[in-house]
Amino acid sequence: MNRTYRILHLISSLGVGGVQNQLAKVVSSYDRSKFSPLVCCLSHKGEIGEELERLGIEVKVLGEKASGSPARCLGKLYQLLKAEPVAILRPHKYHSALYGVLAGRMARVPVIVPSFHLPQAIGKPRRRAMIRLLSLWSDQVIAVSQAVAENLIGEVGVSRRRVKVIHNGVDLNDFSSLPAKEEVRRGLGIAGERWIIGAVGRMKPQKGFAYLLETLPLLESGGLRDYGVMVVGDGPARADLERKAREGRCGEKVAFLGARRDVPQLLQAMDLFAFPSLWEGFGTSLVEAMAGEVPVVASDLPSVREIIPDERYGLLVPPQDVNALARAILESWRDGAFRQSRVAAAKERAFQYFSLSKVTEAYEGLFQELLARKMTEGVP
Repeated sequence: MNRTYRILHLISSLGVGGVQNQLAKVVSSYDRSKFSPLVCCLSHKGEIGEELERLGIEVKVLGEKASGSPARCLGKLYQLLKAEPVAILRPHKYHSALYGVLAGRMARVPVIVPSFHLPQAIGKPRRRAMIRLLSLWSDQVIAVSQAVAENLIGEVGVSRRRVKVIHNGVDLNDFSSLPAKEEVRRGLGIAGERWIIGAVGRMKPQKGFAYLLETLPLLESGGLRDYGVMVVGDGPARADLERKAREGRCGEKVAFLGARRDVPQLLQAMDLFAFPSLWEGFGTSLVEAMAGEVPVVASDLPSVREIIPDERYGLLVPPQDVNALARAILESWRDGAFRQSRVAAAKERAFQYFSLSKVTEAYEGLFQELLARKMTEGVP
């Protein structure tokens, strides 16, 4: 391969979110001598779209919500693919895959590789049938974890040979030259030696933040008094969570920081990272906490086990189990020596297995393999 190939990433929107953030990281890391990226969103550009443009990456906006007119959305995307010399099409999540794979086939894009970032719900038979069909029209289907892959294969019915696992990754450069803990805390108005529990993620029921709030009286009963909870993120459940915090007797201990783009720096202020999700496709913020040397307590989920296989790296608790979550937080608070040994092991694991450079290398290798295959088949 001695030419540069145009690669188009397609997503519903480019507002702040885990999938969008990972897309931006990977796209920014491509070897530009081999791959020329273009990002397209179905509805609105958002903060991450503007960030990509500042980095010199072209962003196109179709202005069509996935829930709008399917024919119009499909038509606009088809016209874009015909106008651009796209060699590789990368739709992210179900709705983008639906429009992207169909338009890509119509426009005869040589390589089509959709990604799925969450397990698909069992109660949606039509969606499962459509994903099976889309997989047949794709060259490869990416799952961001083995848990998502097994869901696609076992529950959805996608052929195992079509599914490839490429985990999400974190940019290790984001965790170098960070300000000191005391400086970050001063900037956030955190006083003294207060023990800070942090949580990061989009505010929706799936993330389990409500269960974290329910642990607070149990933490105080267990002897933890001088503490605070820092919740980073935004989303549809934020108002309910803020009300729940206000109505609880420990509500004054909770700070909602909203969506932030400086998570590695905010991690410096935390003494513990809580990840109480009910289900996950992967858990990139968990890897960020590990890379940022923050001890973690997380829900025991199949995808989380791929990141934290045992207690050498963090404490795992059953999802939705408030008592178990509180016990794990208190255990981490009390056992400083064990906490520090976990931090060191977790950081090493994050750096070894989940770096952005490894993720980008895996994608570029896959694209080169698929393009070479197409060339042998006579596809330009």
